[in-house]
Order: sequence, then structure tokens, then C-alpha cells
Amino acid sequence: QDALQVLKKVCSREKRPLSFTVKLPVFLPHPPYTFQTPSFARHADCSFWHADNLELPSSITQLPDLLALLRLKLKLVGMSFSAFWQTSGPEKSLDLLSSENCAKILLSLFDAMAKATGPATLQYAIYVKNIRPKPVRLHEVHHQELQVNCLCPQILPMAMRWCLDWESHLVGHARGPLRLPYNFTVGIGDALVLQLPTEESGIAWKVFMTEDGVLGKPCLEQLQVVKGKKKKQVIQSIAAEKTTVEGEDKPKPPKAAKPAKQRPQSGAVRAARIAFDRRLVLVAQKEGLCKLFIEMSWEHQEDVLCHTLNLPASEASVGRLGPLQVSVERHSPKLPELQKAKGMAWWIGTRWSPKPVKAKGRPRSAR
Repeated sequence: QDALQVLKKVCSREKRPLSFTVKLPVFLPHPPYTFQTPSFARHADCSFWHADNLELPSSITQLPDLLALLRLKLKLVGMSFSAFWQTSGPEKSLDLLSSENCAKILLSLFDAMAKATGPATLQYAIYVKNIRPKPVRLHEVHHQELQVNCLCPQILPMAMRWCLDWESHLVGHARGPLRLPYNFTVGIGDALVLQLPTEESGIAWKVFMTEDGVLGKPCLEQLQVVKGKKKKQVIQSIAAEKTTVEGEDKPKPPKAAKPAKQRPQSGAVRAARIAFDRRLVLVAQKEGLCKLFIEMSWEHQEDVLCHTLNLPASEASVGRLGPLQVSVERHSPKLPELQKAKGMAWWIGTRWSPKPVKAKGRPRSAR
């Protein structure tokens, strides 16, 4: 009863009077909370369980107030999560609750409940997933702050590039995700290179790091690999017209599978279809310690990819590459396994290697 009284004291910014409450079931996913890409994500009702019922007051119309209620009810204080609104019945739908649509959804719910004279034809539920800790003492690097250059002039000619691949460490291949190096050392002038998802995958990303100047602002590079040649051409990426008003990328939805038979295309058309590999480059500028992580997300696509099941994906649609703790020293470490490395080193789960891990088989889903 005390917890219920605390929930009812949460007031909306609009100061609407409390007239009645609506009972809504809240569902949580079964562990493990494994990240998966949109192409291999599964949708199953058995992946969620009924955690509790939320007594939603009619005075709540804003997203921060609703999230505060869910945090108190589900004991998720200090955590970030995604909330999906499910409507079952003749007009079934699934919506990711955001500041743009939350007020409209809640007001339509309260109006329908106030005018209802018989049994309700529509049923509502809230699905909570992508539960993760809030960043502490780490600041988000907005996309308008990124240095969009063709090449990083700060990297010294003999410096090392320490590379991490997002897919190998978040999704993995036949043997599962690779373990990340939590703490490692680089030298001044070296660069930490984080491989990013392609624009066609529809996966958005954010950077969170400490603002102490140990690592410079991330520099966004884009790599184009021409099939049949060993050369890699670095070109400028993310034009200004591809960013939103807030400065963040507007990811594209994943493309459908290509048909089995297609007419031969000209060389110009084939060159236009070549994928671009994006990566973030952070150059070590001074001695010290820097903490950071990269957050990958495609939660904005779940309502589109839920198909006819009207459920969120069983796996997590938000994953983090990190946290990483980078120690910068005056000179780059001399590792015996990198004697044959030509300026680049890849983390393969247990050590640094001159070559990256090759993809083998379909990514493994959570069971």
C-alpha cells in the first residue's frame, strides 16, 4: 500500500486532476538479455513474463512521469529501459513510447475509458526491455560534435591503430560474442578504432565518454572496399543533409532480401551498391585514463519489424560496446604478438592480433 501511495503522488506537468486509474499489465523479458541484429531477431510470446500490474492514474500524460512510475513499480531506479505500448484487439498495434507519442496514447486511453459503457474491445499492455544502467560521469558525444574528416591528421605515421569490431563483440558468430578488453594501454598518438554498423543495417549508435581530454573527440571515417582489389579508399562520411535537427543520424530500415535472379547491371550501378564501412577513430592526446562505451540501438524499428505477432523482439535491441578503460602512456606498448603488425591490431577475445577474426556462420541467437 505504501508503494501504491508513492506511485499516485507522481504528478504530471499538465497538473490534470486525478479522476480514476487504469490497470495495465506490465511484461518483462526472460534472461539472458542478448543483443541481436534486426535480421536475426525473434518474436515469441513465451519470451516475456507478466511482472506486475500498474495502476496508472488519469493525471499522468507525459513520458517522464510514466517512466518514473515504472521505475518505482519494477524497482529499476538508476536504470534506463525501453517501454513499448501494445494494443490488442481489432486495431492491434505496437508503439515505442517516446516524448512525441506518449501524451497522445495516454489521452486516448483515458478518454476511451471515461466514455466506455460496456466491456472494452481493446486491451492494453506495457512491455519493458533493454534494461541497462544509466551512464555515470560519462557524457554523450553528440553527432554534431564529431570531427568528420577524410583522414585523422593527429595520428602519427608510426602510430598503432587498436581496432574493435562491434559485431564480433556484441553479436558474435558461430561461437558467440568475443570478450572485450576492459582495461588496455595505448601510447600518445595511437588511435582507438571502433568499427560501426553500416547505414543500411538501420542500427543507430551513440558515444559516451569522459571529458578529460585524454582521448580526442571521435573522428568519423568511412571506408569503401572495392571487390577484387586490395585497396581501401577512405572517403568523407555522413553529409550534413543526412542528419536530423538534433544532429543525430537518421538510420535507414534494413533492406529486403535481393531476388534470386536479376538482370546484369552496368559497372556504374554495381559500384553505387558497394557498402561503406563506418568507423570511429579516437586519438590519444595526453597521458591519463579515459572511460567510454558505444551504444547500438534499433529499438525505433521494432514496431515496424514485429510483423503480425504484435510483440517486441525476444532479444535486446539496445547493446553496449564497453565499458572500456583506456590508459594512455607516453609510448605505445611493445607486444611480441604484434611484431608483424602493419600499424593495426585487432582484439580477438583474449589478445591483440595483426588480423581480425573471420566471420563463420550465422550469428547465434539467445536461447
